[in-house]
Amino acid sequence: MSTVDLKEVEMKVKKTLSKFLNIDENQISLKQKLVEDLGLDSFASIELGFELTDQTGVDIPDKDFINLKTIEDVVVYIHSHLPSKDA
Repeated sequence: MSTVDLKEVEMKVKKTLSKFLNIDENQISLKQKLVEDLGLDSFASIELGFELTDQTGVDIPDKDFINLKTIEDVVVYIHSHLPSKDA
């Protein structure tokens, strides 16, 4: 389990999404859906996955990313896959 706080991951994901989508961070909520609310298509999802990997160090394989429906799903996935400082 990671020692990084879930809120830290949320802030990093929101910052990345804000830059990627060119929208204000304050307009991003955890319950927003990546496709329906933010308009990500499959190509943009792949690009976002790479960007999130760069920003968090957590690789999100395409096969996993397609199952992440909301921003909250992304935050929880990244948080649960962060390496432990004890490892």
